[in-house]
Amino acid sequence: MAIEKVEGKKFEATPATLIQLGSAALLVVLALVFGWLAFSRWRFKTNLVEGYRAHDSRNLGQARTFLRNAMSWREDHPGPPLLLAKMACEAGETGAAEPLYQKLRAMGYDRPQVRVGAGVLALRKALAASDPKEINRLVGLAMAEFKSAGADTPEGEIGLGHCELVLSHKLNETTRTATARTIFGRVKTALESKEGYRRQITREGLLDFYAGLGKAAGSGAAYDVGAVGAYTACAQYAALWEVPQKSMVAVEGLRFARWRDPSPPQLAEAKADALKGFLAFNNRWRPNAAVWNKLKEQWMSSVLAASMAYARAGMEKEFVEFLELVTRAGGFTDRVEPYQAEAVGRSILALRESETVSANERSRLIATAFARCDTLLPRLKAENDPKNEWRARTLNMMGAFEAWRAANQRQPTVNQRALDRFNEAVKLAPDHYVYNRNAALILFRQKKPLSAYQQHLDKARAAATGDYAKDFDELLKVVAGN
Repeated sequence: MAIEKVEGKKFEATPATLIQLGSAALLVVLALVFGWLAFSRWRFKTNLVEGYRAHDSRNLGQARTFLRNAMSWREDHPGPPLLLAKMACEAGETGAAEPLYQKLRAMGYDRPQVRVGAGVLALRKALAASDPKEINRLVGLAMAEFKSAGADTPEGEIGLGHCELVLSHKLNETTRTATARTIFGRVKTALESKEGYRRQITREGLLDFYAGLGKAAGSGAAYDVGAVGAYTACAQYAALWEVPQKSMVAVEGLRFARWRDPSPPQLAEAKADALKGFLAFNNRWRPNAAVWNKLKEQWMSSVLAASMAYARAGMEKEFVEFLELVTRAGGFTDRVEPYQAEAVGRSILALRESETVSANERSRLIATAFARCDTLLPRLKAENDPKNEWRARTLNMMGAFEAWRAANQRQPTVNQRALDRFNEAVKLAPDHYVYNRNAALILFRQKKPLSAYQQHLDKARAAATGDYAKDFDELLKVVAGN
């Protein structure tokens, strides 16, 4: 029996068929569109989250890469350009930050973070400017941006404090420092008393706050322990950032440099903590060569400043302890600065007026100071004394020691050696008041005629300004009887 052939049904383009086909195609297109949107959203979120994570880990190179990738997937989201602009500002890359802030404002995103960032951008430009009018203009823009962020925005208030510091630094408007100190004090009070205010501040905001507070407190005429505390707190948030580390040790150096007339008990009390602090700083950072190279100059200068304070107070033992800290712990044996500090410090110790120093002790101090000056001279080279200022100063100190011996140890022939030193100093600095004054005085003591030292007197007279004016009047009274 034969099987009947079944004929297939022919396709008919009926309206119902066309609708079904169109619906299926639409569903395919929608699936592709939604799939792409889901994929792009996933790629955007992945790069954004990774960018934030890298930034929080201070891996800034990776953070920039992820954030730029996030921007390529979604240009209308404020997150990536906001953080990229902030990072560019922190790095001083104002050219990269400016278009990003413009982009955010063009998007209608003008929140306090953008206003603070724009203020930081203007302040960065002010720091790089040199024209006073331009500096004032840029700081004015920065202040306007910070104020517009609102009084409840910590970074806005902190920015206003930094505006005052920039004007103080760039335009030498010293009263601005006190204003900055008041602003940072107000922020400090708010952070301690208002939980909502404290919750708003970012890690970078805290760094700016403590750095600004340290700068304002450390710039006063008197030592402020609050400056050290502020820089210490700043360093805790950014352990490898050299600015607070350098500033922390600089404040200690300024403490001693500005301490002109401390009593020995005051200095004795400060000695243990200062030595301990300087040594701890050295022990912490010297093993890390990359960081130490950025900090060592400030550390050496600060320790030498402390050493000189003890020399001015007549405390020889303590003077030597700080000096040896530079060479022993710091390893600065090949640098000229410790030798310069020792020559000057020994000279101060030898020539300072004191009723408690015996003649024998004075003689010892003079001999030691002379020897240190003699050791310093060959170390003065063109690279560390290009204008021969230190050579002239050292020769003058040695001449002063010779003159003391001639006057106090009845060695009149030594006067000639003193004169030779003063003449060498005058050759190196022909118009210097002290060198000409000393040369004239030693010639007077040798009972030379006025004509022999008239030229030195004329040079001294021309340079006798400020503090030298009174000394020159005294000199004229001495030589008038010749």
